[in-house]
Amino acid sequence: MADRLTGFGFAPGGTLGQSPSLPVLNSDAWSKNDLIDAWFSGPWPLSDGYSGPHVRYHLMSINSHFSHYDAEPANPISGTFAIDSLRTVAPASDAAAFFKIDGGPTLIYSVGCHSGLNAPDSAFTGPALQADFPCMVLKHGGNWIGNTGYGYGDDALIAYSERLSRWGRRCCPR
Repeated sequence: MADRLTGFGFAPGGTLGQSPSLPVLNSDAWSKNDLIDAWFSGPWPLSDGYSGPHVRYHLMSINSHFSHYDAEPANPISGTFAIDSLRTVAPASDAAAFFKIDGGPTLIYSVGCHSGLNAPDSAFTGPALQADFPCMVLKHGGNWIGNTGYGYGDDALIAYSERLSRWGRRCCPR
C-alpha cells in the first residue's frame, strides 16, 4: 500500500491546490463508482467476516457534499455513497479491519459539510440514517476528521475549511 495522500473534490480550479503527485478525482463528472474505485482496493460492498486492508492509502482527503450518513459525488447519477454499508459487517479480526494498513489505522479528512457529524442513533428511526462517517470509520479501524457544520470551498478565495486543509497537509509530511 502506498503512503500517499489522495483527494476528491468538485472544483478543478479550486483553491485547495493541486499537486501532480496526488491521485485525485477533481472535476464536475466523478461518480460514486469512481470514488469507490479510487478509494478502495477490495470488493465492494463488504460481507461479514471480511479480511482487509481495503483502502489504498494511509492518508486520504474526501471533499464533496456530505450529510452525516452519505457523500454525494459530483455526478449524482450513480447515487450517493452511503456509509451504512459498513454498519452491519465486521472484520474477521481486528488486524483485518477495513481502514487499517499493516496493522495501523488510516486517517481520512474531509471539509465536506457535516462529514464529521456524529449523530446519535436515537435521533433517527431508520437504521440507514443511524450510521455516520466518524463512527463507521472508527468501527473499522480508521480515524476520521471532518466538519460538523458547513464547509466551504471557492475558486476565487481561500475559505476557512480550505485553510485547515492546507494546514493539515503541511503538518502531515510524507
